[in-house]
Amino acid sequence: MNTHSGLLLAALVSLSPAAADAQQPAYPYPYPYSQPAYGPPPAYPPSYAPGPPAPPPAYVLAQRKDPFAGRFLRFYAGTSGFGNFVLHQSGGVEAVRSGGGISVFGGFDFGRVVGLQLTYSDSWHNPDSSCDGYPGTCSPGYLNLETLSADLRLHIPLGSFRPYVQAGIGPAWTGRPGLPSDAVGLAWNAGGGFDYFFGRFFSLGATVLYHGINLGDYGAVTGAPTELSTLTVDGNLALHF
Repeated sequence: MNTHSGLLLAALVSLSPAAADAQQPAYPYPYPYSQPAYGPPPAYPPSYAPGPPAPPPAYVLAQRKDPFAGRFLRFYAGTSGFGNFVLHQSGGVEAVRSGGGISVFGGFDFGRVVGLQLTYSDSWHNPDSSCDGYPGTCSPGYLNLETLSADLRLHIPLGSFRPYVQAGIGPAWTGRPGLPSDAVGLAWNAGGGFDYFFGRFFSLGATVLYHGINLGDYGAVTGAPTELSTLTVDGNLALHF
């Protein structure tokens, strides 16, 4: 009985959990399904350490094209078509009605702001049919109003779009083709407009100018002087060098 009791006791001890654990090999963690206890997260290497979130990408506005970049002095020349609206007339033999005309101009831009321009304008007014010596051959005659002005222009540099103000003064004269000028005097103008550049060398624009014109010896009969106030509205194109 003692022998059998000793064998039974030895078998029970060998099957107990403590004995089973003692017979297992050493592992870092309890074998085989136990998980390590939760603790602080492992330290990242410095190169992989998480930092603050990256800022959103900065959106940079496209730079305005500047046709004057790298240039101080530029020459330009162009032409325009305009309407010439008579606002007021004082004196004179013939009443001048509104008309239209063309101009040619050229000048220099000094940097981005200051410009000097010379402009010749010719507008046609008061059409009058006239016939030559051949029967049935007639052509309209116009009263021409011509000016030559030296203008100062001050630009607002906004890249390709360049608004400006302008003022100028110069001689003026009027008459019909083939005849001596009826009147000669002085004209001044003031106003503004804009140019829009397509690249560095070509521009389109528009200008609105008020003109004050004082003419002496108006009319071959009485020699009466006249004063005119007109408003011109033009569309122009120019080449820049």
